[in-house]
Amino acid sequence: MRGLDSEDNTFDSELIPYINASLFRLNTLGVITHSNYNITGENETWADVLRESINRIGSIQTYMALRTQALFDPPTSAYLLSAIESEIQELEWTLEITNE
Repeated sequence: MRGLDSEDNTFDSELIPYINASLFRLNTLGVITHSNYNITGENETWADVLRESINRIGSIQTYMALRTQALFDPPTSAYLLSAIESEIQELEWTLEITNE
């Protein structure tokens, strides 16, 4: 989503823990119901990760991108960081209530 070449795995070892932390958060919220799902590399697909939540792929992809960005490469502007954090909270709330 960030314009990186899909073949470029330079940052995989740094990004994967943040992606897995975001997946854990989605599991905690009840959005992803299979327990302890973690990605390990480039072989996992959105269908593997989301399974029963695949109908909300757009919102989940946006959430994952924003949360991973906030953890891995936060903006230097406090205003932008606050806006990203606010959007993350809104997405968490929306995903959680639409899951009930």
